[in-house]
Amino acid sequence: INYCREVGCPRCFKRQQFLCNVVISSGFIVNDSGAGDFTDIKVEVADPKMKLSTQLLLLFLAIGLVVDIAFAKKDEKKKRAKGEKEDVKVESEVDEMDDETKFMVTKTAYLDIEVDDEEFGKVVIALFGEAAPNTANNFAALSKGNYRGEEGFGYKGSLFHRVIQDFIVQGGDITVGDGSGGKSIYGPVYNDEPFIHKHIGSGYAAMANRGPDTNNSQFFIIMNKARWLDNKHVVF
Repeated sequence: INYCREVGCPRCFKRQQFLCNVVISSGFIVNDSGAGDFTDIKVEVADPKMKLSTQLLLLFLAIGLVVDIAFAKKDEKKKRAKGEKEDVKVESEVDEMDDETKFMVTKTAYLDIEVDDEEFGKVVIALFGEAAPNTANNFAALSKGNYRGEEGFGYKGSLFHRVIQDFIVQGGDITVGDGSGGKSIYGPVYNDEPFIHKHIGSGYAAMANRGPDTNNSQFFIIMNKARWLDNKHVVF
């Protein structure tokens, strides 16, 4: 008798009961140590005239199914517990940095903005270099203009290619200009840093990316709280 290992699959239960002509009623408890205890296992053979050998065979098949499900549940719980421990570990490392250090401004970057070739004003961005040193250095270097004298290697002349009212202003694509490009002072991309700061209100700057560890030169400034972006983008 073939059946899948999906925990609690109703289709498999129905097929097992139909083919075996057996009704299974069982319970399984996983304790804190990860061990399992069976409770109230009950197997009833629907046909009392069935041969004893057939009944025993069906009994073993039924118990095998229950054991399979039990160990699948135990493995699932171990995986969840492992994930929870990893999350706690990350949070504890972040919590070790006090607020004074988290919000320590190590550098300040200035961006002179033009709208339709007319001066609009200056944007000043304070960089939290203790919380995100690589990102702060990258942003500061690109804000100076042409990094290491390379023409076009910096924010000078680049566009804010994405503006969503009451959400974000995004720019920093210094290679293409439409959001599909960008590069950092470390190479095409660089890895995420710890997500110490969160998207808690307007004015915070964060790195745009295409997934984990894909930071380049693109960044955005949030116009409102955007907590769904937490732990996905490095706020600097």
